[in-house]
Amino acid sequence: MRGTLNIHQTFKGTRVVSGYVDALDLVEDRERSLRDARDSIRKTLRREMPEWNLLAKSIGLVEGGDVALASALPPLRPKFRMQGSGVYHTLNFPAHTPPQEVDYDDGVFLPTSFVSRRGSNRPTVAAKSYFEMVEAILEPLCARNGWKLDTSKRKCVRVQIDPAAHVDLALYAIPDKEFAQLAEARATARLAKAISAADSEFELAEEVYRDLLANRIMLAQRDSGWIESDPRKIEDWFVDAAREHGRVLRRVCRYLKGWRDYQWRKGGPSSIVLMACVVTVFDDLGGALPDNRDDLALKAVADRLEELFSYSIPNPVLPEQDLDGDWSSEERLDFKARAVALKAMIDNVLNKTFHKRIAISQLQRSFGERIPDDEQLIEIEKEERKVLAHQPAVVAAPFVPRTTSG
Repeated sequence: MRGTLNIHQTFKGTRVVSGYVDALDLVEDRERSLRDARDSIRKTLRREMPEWNLLAKSIGLVEGGDVALASALPPLRPKFRMQGSGVYHTLNFPAHTPPQEVDYDDGVFLPTSFVSRRGSNRPTVAAKSYFEMVEAILEPLCARNGWKLDTSKRKCVRVQIDPAAHVDLALYAIPDKEFAQLAEARATARLAKAISAADSEFELAEEVYRDLLANRIMLAQRDSGWIESDPRKIEDWFVDAAREHGRVLRRVCRYLKGWRDYQWRKGGPSSIVLMACVVTVFDDLGGALPDNRDDLALKAVADRLEELFSYSIPNPVLPEQDLDGDWSSEERLDFKARAVALKAMIDNVLNKTFHKRIAISQLQRSFGERIPDDEQLIEIEKEERKVLAHQPAVVAAPFVPRTTSG
């Protein structure tokens, strides 16, 4: 009897057999080493940054027009907050190391004085000096541990742990008075519930983080000063999408990131582009995707990927900005061509072969050898089972492309 292949377990695995998603995980030792490196960086900044408060004038830590305020600069006691794929639970170990690397993102939040300047509020701390201070503090730590300090990044301080991993530190400033008020309110609320009021020494408390005013979170850029940048927006967007669509959305994002890493040793569509494409497809299908068929969910995204790569991809939290704005014409053509190949491969595996060995071979050509070489994870989906399991189709809203293309 004819049917199609079900390769859900090849991707997700079973309770006893690992699938592709498990092979994407960081091994325990690697994850622990990155976490230990992050914690060591945090402790060093927390311990040594206050001393720089006394040197504020001499090292240019305060913006030129605010030097008179330097003596009143509050103690520099940073808080920290993890960011990026570690927070989204989409962190993969790369397919090719080197040149690919695990990207571990941490946010450094410095409560400091703000002043009103040209109708807006800005930190008194100079963005460029913020970078220099953090790098000067971390340089001895890097030397002791055999790490390398990369000072070339415009929006972060990078600590190269080894050829396969780095920690990126985004440097933020938040108003010290508002931070203190929020922290005090949180402590009072916890006391009212008979809970210890002691804050974590390092972590920016969830309640405080959530209550910070959006236009008062400033990101330091190495050469161009401060910009408003609220890291909660992307985090909230993706967490809300995952809450609406379930864990399968996160897994499909990881599968596509794994495909990207295997296909392009360098470059390829960014992780946020792939995440935006996945969320767009899931939103358009409005719950029509089963949560127990990762292969069909991946196929639904792959079927749309070439189309989505053909037009501008809006930033999900800043629609006036495009995520593909830096793509060259050649890159766009390359991305589209490989998306077409991915779509064809998945269609062939699911619908045009009943040979499990051929299916595994085709999957590994697209995703690499981390696709498990296990025919027992593949099932033949019988026609009558398909009919019984069929649900009414939900037709996606017609795609209306943006008129500007890169």
